[in-house]
Amino acid sequence: QTETGGPGIPGTMVEVASSPKYPSVWGVTANGVDGKSRVYVTHDFGKSWRESVPVMSPAQEAANSAVGVAFDPDDSTGSTYYVATGGSFGYAEAPGTSDAYVFKTTDGGKSFVALGAGDDQGHGALPKVPASVIRTDPENPDVVYVGNVLGVYRSADKGQTWKRLGKNMPFVSVS
Repeated sequence: QTETGGPGIPGTMVEVASSPKYPSVWGVTANGVDGKSRVYVTHDFGKSWRESVPVMSPAQEAANSAVGVAFDPDDSTGSTYYVATGGSFGYAEAPGTSDAYVFKTTDGGKSFVALGAGDDQGHGALPKVPASVIRTDPENPDVVYVGNVLGVYRSADKGQTWKRLGKNMPFVSVS
């Protein structure tokens, strides 16, 4: 993790997102010139930026990129956030080629934990398909939403288990 001054974010910016409650906290997902996906976070309206470690393993980086970021609404420092990952450069990755497409950090991007495996028996797992969007509920910090090629999924426990929204809805891509 490095501190950078100003908006000197290398590579291609993919998404810009703000904290739902703290206007000084912003994040940018970027695919660096080194081919690694990172998140850059500011807590001072962009005067300085913190760079995360790469979100995914090198094997996942080959076919995926960070496509979205969402902040825990109760964290005024911007240290707790979620990252959605999907196909690189607009190309969809083959489903199931990565173990996870949603990640979380609670230490400002020094480390990431893969989410979506469900409980010990795999109940409540996210499907192993690339994610395209991620959002948190501004009123309930336990609730996280993920959109992917199969629809929208909701977690009520900070990403530990997931349920698909819309019992009778068709499988559609959500971005």
